[in-house]
Amino acid sequence: MKIFFDFDGTLIDVSERYYQIYCAAINTNSCLIPFEIYWNYKRERVAEEKIIQKHHPEINYNGYEKKRISLIEDPAFLKYDKLIHGARDMLDNIKNIHDLYLVTLRNNSKSFHKQLNTLKIESFFTNIENNSSNGKSWERKIKLIQHLYDRSSWIIGDTEADVKAGQILGMRTCAVLSGIRNKDKLKELKPNYIISTVIEFPELLEKV
Repeated sequence: MKIFFDFDGTLIDVSERYYQIYCAAINTNSCLIPFEIYWNYKRERVAEEKIIQKHHPEINYNGYEKKRISLIEDPAFLKYDKLIHGARDMLDNIKNIHDLYLVTLRNNSKSFHKQLNTLKIESFFTNIENNSSNGKSWERKIKLIQHLYDRSSWIIGDTEADVKAGQILGMRTCAVLSGIRNKDKLKELKPNYIISTVIEFPELLEKV
């Protein structure tokens, strides 16, 4: 069986990176909102512009966003990412049973592969596919998958990009709660299954 894994939010916890980038991009004496509040906004899909308008009305949003985007894949901030607890063991346990694929939309391929090497998970995957082009995220995911998948394949991820891509291709879809969308937002997408983290995925496979 072919299983397609998203990276950010699915195999790694990106919450601290996003928060630290927010703090760095503010770059003033403005009072920063706590981590929990900021991350809840992101998981509720509140636009970054609305967050800034509400809590930092004195900040020029365009300047803030330009700075934030420039830092999103900076190695100085990628260091805050953490592998989801148990993810490496999970991948190791199923790599000889299923064909594992990693599909992501990173813009900086060099830093992406360096991070994979640091996390020591690159060897678990049959293929690693990255699409750094412009366009809708779900369309970019489809381009990565469409030449590899079959109807028995699974895609597992934390956003609408993963779920919608899988649904359009007729794949089975599994959403995780470890990423940048909360349960309510994921339910709206109607994936086949929702689990807390990827470590629950092998157990799900045994049941279906």
